[in-house]
Amino acid sequence: MESVNIASIVAIALAVPVVLAQSSKTSENGQTKSRKEWNKDGKRKGHGGHDGHRGDGMHGMFMKKLNLTEAQKTQMKTINQNFREHMKSLREELRAKRNELRQVKESLEMFILHLSVLN
Repeated sequence: MESVNIASIVAIALAVPVVLAQSSKTSENGQTKSRKEWNKDGKRKGHGGHDGHRGDGMHGMFMKKLNLTEAQKTQMKTINQNFREHMKSLREELRAKRNELRQVKESLEMFILHLSVLN
């Protein structure tokens, strides 16, 4: 029975790093990758590497073809803002869960290390 419990703990300990590795992207130097980059003035570049100015692009062409009224455009902006806020809270929740998983992984690794020392 004890060997089954140890095997379960070892299986979990081996699975947790795989899950964590898939959830974070890092470059060769160990820093987290980001789509945003820095421009020469020390400011962050926006989407697509531009200095925060996206222009109309595909979004603008799409919106023009919809031929929306001002009220509908306002509704779209409100919906978009609500969506962004909701996604921000989900990202924060996900970040907290990842940190929790990381702590569990570290605890399991320490537990397994102690078990190996005892045997």
